[in-house]
Amino acid sequence: MKDETVIEMRTMMADDEGMYLDPFNVSDCLQATLTDQGSKLGLVDSNLPRKQRYLAARAAGCFAAIAKGAKDRELKGGQIFIPRSELSVIGNTLRISSLKATISMGVEDVAAGAVVKNVTFTNDGTIWYGVIEMAPAK
Repeated sequence: MKDETVIEMRTMMADDEGMYLDPFNVSDCLQATLTDQGSKLGLVDSNLPRKQRYLAARAAGCFAAIAKGAKDRELKGGQIFIPRSELSVIGNTLRISSLKATISMGVEDVAAGAVVKNVTFTNDGTIWYGVIEMAPAK
């Protein structure tokens, strides 16, 4: 059997606001955590005011980082938003402590001086995907 190396292709995109979007695949271990947290987040009434959404998400069992994301954005089914305040950037890696997750960013992103703004996880019904949102260097 031939030894093969799998290379993950990453394509940087830009959204309507000029932010860079860097998609990444989510590990199996993190898939389970996101599914659990997504089901708890689904119990939160999206019509509540911001502070109430945060408190409701915490009461439902969501991690603080996910509850803060619920407060900062409109809740959308199948999405988990992690705000910048919950992210650590060290070199070309991004760390989400509450999820015990480390994400390798494209070296070209870091070299270009892009600033990480947030991470959004989206579930397509069967699997979670992630996107790092970055602002271009000023």
